[in-house]
Amino acid sequence: MPLSLTLCGRVAVTCDGVPPDGPPLAAKSIALLAYLALEPGSHSREHLTALLWGEYPELKARASLRQALTHLREALPGVIHADRASIALATPVECDVLTFRRLSKESPRVAAEYPVSGFLEELHLRHCPAFDEWMDTTRANLVRRLGEVMSAATREAAATRQWDQAARL
Repeated sequence: MPLSLTLCGRVAVTCDGVPPDGPPLAAKSIALLAYLALEPGSHSREHLTALLWGEYPELKARASLRQALTHLREALPGVIHADRASIALATPVECDVLTFRRLSKESPRVAAEYPVSGFLEELHLRHCPAFDEWMDTTRANLVRRLGEVMSAATREAAATRQWDQAARL
């Protein structure tokens, strides 16, 4: 079941091209998936709790993380690996941001078409200053990289005398 995340523009989670069965994923569940996809590796439960529920009392924050994990496991079986201490993605994820990062090195002209300035702009979370800071930093880095990509793609188009594309970029 290939998991796909769209994090720029309209946020979406799909498996095999369709939304997961059951009720829609909550915003914090999507935020957790986004973080795990873009920050590879295993993360401590304490870190993720502080990231997404840092302004809640500790017991409520831990319960909220457990609830989000339960919801994700029901909607996306086999995608999350969690043990008593840490949480990670158990399967590879297709993600527009990861694709942009790869293409920005391989094919600037293609990468220039990605709307990364809209990174998670439709995902509204309450009481998550640490996640908001991560999201803002990630968006700023993506926009900076997009500027570099557009500059490289413009130079490439001009060098090959593709004036219309150079002007569009």
